[in-house]
Amino acid sequence: MTFFLFSNSAYVSMMDGLIPVWFMLYYRMRNIQDDASPKAGLLIALAAIMILFAVNY
Repeated sequence: MTFFLFSNSAYVSMMDGLIPVWFMLYYRMRNIQDDASPKAGLLIALAAIMILFAVNY
């Protein structure tokens, strides 16, 4: 269904790739102790942003 909502299928993969980052943000907002690496999450987010720019330009 998400392939019908987005004009480009790369957006779906990008959002799926950001799931660890979403969980890290959720845990931080709820003050749940987590041993996730913020550096790794930042690298994943930067990679997703790079994919977004590569697809659009």
